[in-house]
Amino acid sequence: MSYLNIKLGLSYVGDIERIYYKLLKAFVENYQNYIEEITTLFLNNITEYHRKIHSLKGIAKNLGSEELFELCQKIENDLENKELLTAVQKLFPRILEEAEGILKNSAF
Repeated sequence: MSYLNIKLGLSYVGDIERIYYKLLKAFVENYQNYIEEITTLFLNNITEYHRKIHSLKGIAKNLGSEELFELCQKIENDLENKELLTAVQKLFPRILEEAEGILKNSAF
């Protein structure tokens, strides 16, 4: 199963592969600890949690991760739903792993 729709992600950046690659690389480099961050915020700071989920929603859309994007939308409408956070916690490492694989095997 693919968690990143590259074709969709490319459409959001004007089909410019270089830009998509930069986004993917920034995601891999900057989001390694994101799940730990949002989990802590869920427990301690719901306002900051909302901001981080909103940011994650944006990067998910730009990368073409439709499932993560939809989960983030649901969380924004139900911030205290632990089950939605759990779903993101399970999905996120798979997306990160796929992104790393794309970067390693990329012709970009």
